[in-house]
Amino acid sequence: MTNIHADGAPQYFDFDGALEKIGDLPALQDLLGMLQISLTRDIPKIDALLAQNDVYMANRMLHSLKGFIPIFCTEALCNEVAAVELLSRLAGADEVAVAYAELSPKLKQLQSEVAVHLG
Repeated sequence: MTNIHADGAPQYFDFDGALEKIGDLPALQDLLGMLQISLTRDIPKIDALLAQNDVYMANRMLHSLKGFIPIFCTEALCNEVAAVELLSRLAGADEVAVAYAELSPKLKQLQSEVAVHLG
């Protein structure tokens, strides 16, 4: 289920900001497809890595997310991704898993919002 603001806008996906950053609608559409693929693949992988206490590999995946997700999402979600990525460099698997458990539904929501946009 997609959570949408009362005004009908997506909660995490920032289409206007993404278009401004990319500058070209066809290029943005291509990148959104890549984002969908990445989120579909990476969200469950990070869950699995943290379940195996592999914070190092989870950090690598979070670092990758932190690098490209600011193109597509709201500042608040970008900040949360950055915070969890930083935590994954400094803390143990249990602490990172708790933080990621709070972040993961938001990433899934972003994924859902992008899917709606892609139609």
